[in-house]
Order: sequence, then C-alpha cells, then structure tokens
Amino acid sequence: MRELFHGYHIASMDSSSRIRHVKMITCFICCFFFNLAHADKWLVGTGVAFSSIEDKALGTVDLNTVPIILGYQIETDKNVTFTPELRYGFGVGDDKYDQLTVEIDKMLTLGIRAQWEVNDKIFIFIAPAKVKLTARATGSGVQNTGTESGLGIGFGGGMQITNDLSAEINYESYDLNGADFDLLGIAFRKTF
Repeated sequence: MRELFHGYHIASMDSSSRIRHVKMITCFICCFFFNLAHADKWLVGTGVAFSSIEDKALGTVDLNTVPIILGYQIETDKNVTFTPELRYGFGVGDDKYDQLTVEIDKMLTLGIRAQWEVNDKIFIFIAPAKVKLTARATGSGVQNTGTESGLGIGFGGGMQITNDLSAEINYESYDLNGADFDLLGIAFRKTF
C-alpha cells in the first residue's frame, strides 16, 4: 500500500517533511487533549431505566438497567448544547417468560444529545442513538445469551438542581431486529 490519504506517496516524502508532519500532528493532538483535560464540560451520570422488550412472536419481558453515563457538552449558543455520550448499563433483576428467566447482561449506547434550556432551571432534549443489548435466558436446562443492536431515539426533560447537577426523566425507543426495546428512565448528571 503505497498511497495514503488521497494520493500522497510515502516514498515521495523526504525525512524533513515527515518530521514536520509528525511535529504538526503531535502539536495538534497535545493541544486537543490539553483543552479537553482542562474543560469544564465533561459530565458523568447514573440513574435507573425501566425497560421492556416486546417481540410480536415471543411476547414481552420487563427488565431494569442501571446506566453509567460519560459525555462531553458542547455549547453552540446561550441556550443549546450538544453532548456526544456513551452509556454502559447493566441489568438489575429479571422477568419470567414461559419457563425461562430473562435478564439484561449489558447494554452499550452511543449517541448525541441536543438539549435546549427553556430557562435557567428547566431543559428539554432529544437524543438519537445506537444501542447494543446483550440478554440472557435460562431455565428448563437451557442457557442462551443473545446480542442485538439497533437505532433509536430518546427525548425528555429535566431541571438543574445546582449549576453542575441536574435531574431528568427520559423515554427511549429502539428497534432491535424486529423487537421493540423501550426504556423509561430517571437520571442524575454532574458536569465538571
């Protein structure tokens, strides 16, 4: 593979040109991570989500998850922020289906959230995301684990408790290969 980045040939670069490019890239990376490390817009959060998985052929199970949230808020103007975020959730409790016990093993969600501040205390948001869900079913001598992923959207609202702590309620809906995965959750988020 001689071509890299739209036709630049590695062999045609002399050593001083390579050194200049490495210095420039290194400087950019250091500045980027220095700004992130000293930013006051990182956020962490947690909560609880009451979820149901409904498959028209198989039925419905009601399950709960506890998410751990990590994100970075980007302000665009006075009242709007965008937050790319990653959520990792683990299942709490189980539900019975036929003679099987079903539980969520883990849930990974990657999305971007657009939030509008109605005033200095109240906000609303919408959040398209992709989810990857791993569930486990056991019983009657059977143990099976399956993973499905799908796209969905969430929305909700909340209020600022302090300048850096908020509480919210949200609803999310995903399509997991023909099954509906819906969550109703409450969460607390802290920025720093």
